[in-house]
Amino acid sequence: MRRLFVSALAICALAQPAWAGFGATATMPVGASVFTRGYTGGTPTFDYRNAKLLVQLPLLDLIGSLADDADGTELGMTASFMARTSEISKATEGVLMPGLGFHQGATGTDITLHTRIGAEVKDKGTGLGVYVVPRLGMVLPKAGDSALSVGGAVEISAWFAP
Repeated sequence: MRRLFVSALAICALAQPAWAGFGATATMPVGASVFTRGYTGGTPTFDYRNAKLLVQLPLLDLIGSLADDADGTELGMTASFMARTSEISKATEGVLMPGLGFHQGATGTDITLHTRIGAEVKDKGTGLGVYVVPRLGMVLPKAGDSALSVGGAVEISAWFAP
């Protein structure tokens, strides 16, 4: 499990296209959701993005879980790719970004499919985006039966390209 997480980080670090940036995303869950701590919007994610890929890492959840021995380690990652863009105005474009989320915590594992639908405003290497993100997935608890998870969120992202 940790090898998958470290491999994904290495791919992000080594596969640097001409434009790559870093940022953060705040999430506010909407509707019914069965996601564990990594997907409830309790902490912002650290984001890596380039022209075609967005990787979100809930690093604050990981750091918090390392300090809390009782709950176990929280590992998670969400990846989305740019499937479609459409110009709304000169600096604003609409985006459609399907993706996959993975989270392992004290209670089990969540695997989700999602689609980020929103608008992004970009200017000289910086950007701000607002998205609606419906999610569908499976919860695989350490004890008990697996379950379907349905939910969504409103996300706000900000980023810059160094």
